[in-house]
Amino acid sequence: MCSWAWVLRPLPDGGTRLVTRLRTSYTKPGTLAFAPILELADFPMYRRMLLGIKERAELTARRPGSPAHSRSLG
Repeated sequence: MCSWAWVLRPLPDGGTRLVTRLRTSYTKPGTLAFAPILELADFPMYRRMLLGIKERAELTARRPGSPAHSRSLG
């Protein structure tokens, strides 16, 4: 069983923080043997995915008319 949660939390400065949690249960026989492989494979996939989200968020924030763009102008 596995669950994945994504939460956007507003920050006092008007920004937003992305919090993500992944919980996996290795309860079936044989799945525990694959746990180290899955954990190692998750890191690069997770990192690439979060960097992609960061890039798209920053591009959106720089777009004129976006709320983040207006805040950065001061």
